[in-house]
Amino acid sequence: MRNLPPEERLVYCFAGKGPSFGTGHMRRMKALSELLHSVGIKSKLVTQQSEIDSCPAAIVFDRRDESLSDEIIKLQLSSIPVVALDNRGPGRGQAGQIYDTLPHPDMNTEEINISIGRILLASFFSEKPTLAHKARLHIISESDIKAGIFEGEKTLLHKPGIEIDQFQQKLFESEKVITYFGQTLFEAIYCGKEIHVYGMTDYHRHLAQWFTTFWNSNQSGHYFDGKGTEKLISFIGFLIKSN
Repeated sequence: MRNLPPEERLVYCFAGKGPSFGTGHMRRMKALSELLHSVGIKSKLVTQQSEIDSCPAAIVFDRRDESLSDEIIKLQLSSIPVVALDNRGPGRGQAGQIYDTLPHPDMNTEEINISIGRILLASFFSEKPTLAHKARLHIISESDIKAGIFEGEKTLLHKPGIEIDQFQQKLFESEKVITYFGQTLFEAIYCGKEIHVYGMTDYHRHLAQWFTTFWNSNQSGHYFDGKGTEKLISFIGFLIKSN
């Protein structure tokens, strides 16, 4: 594998998968892998360390706050670029490159707006013009959802496990979206929806409350241009050429 020419080596989009991750990491890495292919960069979406060969072009690590494995650290030490996305755990200090694509309470306003411009979207959304400036967020509780007070023909209630392609079309056609802090929230913002945000855990409730306050108090919609995936590909391309 070490003798492969650069154009034959793969960019591995290493995503978290399963109940502890939700679907957002897979959706982001699927969008990234597809766009890499479309611009002539070979890539592969993987969820297991064993799927990564011994000579990748680069590794994009999108597994929340996990540590990098010993194998990935060894690859990095052999000059393979490793980019960790939005990692606030040990991986933030281990990866050679940190690339934040999601807003976080630890950021200042400038950093938040930069991250909003880097949000990764599937082409289904990014090929459409942004309506983010129209999006308005509201906090609700899980008890409100259970009471059914937000039910309606044009209302989309996001629940974990829904089929992705079908869900994207439903989100686009809806007027109101009920979701938690995650990928769906930002897809709904890009589409300019009225969004009711709840938290499944204390941590998600904190993020929902913080970001709802931020979004409704700042004019950050114009930063959300839908080109986040393209920007990340440019960054990856730069790392590969510099390697």
